Amino acid sequence: MRPSVPTGPRAWTASPLTTVTLRGSTTANETTIPNASGAIARKASVEISHELLRNLKISGLASYQVTSYQGQNLSTAYTGSSTGINERVVNATVKAEYSLTRTVVVKASYTYERLKTTVPGSDYTSNIFLLGLRLQR
Repeated sequence: MRPSVPTGPRAWTASPLTTVTLRGSTTANETTIPNASGAIARKASVEISHELLRNLKISGLASYQVTSYQGQNLSTAYTGSSTGINERVVNATVKAEYSLTRTVVVKASYTYERLKTTVPGSDYTSNIFLLGLRLQR
């Protein structure tokens, strides 16, 4: 009998207050791009969370994803070359959660995202700031 291999993220607790989580995935996705039968996406990420105080938690997350679109005549239709459509996404996030009470939590985050693609004129960079309030019971 073969031993089972656990799936999902790998978490390591560096201390009772600090957790490091590694994730990796490969997925086959649908697409609406003409001549593409689908897309293969591979992603790796690491997250570090630390509780600075009893009611203050900060986290940092970094990820890298490569997506390759599959299909015939796909490369020349969009890129003008024989390499096909490939996307690379870099993402970095910093989050903070401050518990005002047991039921009210203030959340804030900043995310940087950069997409590089073989499709001309489709690259982008985004900076996202979020502030929220979570009510829990």
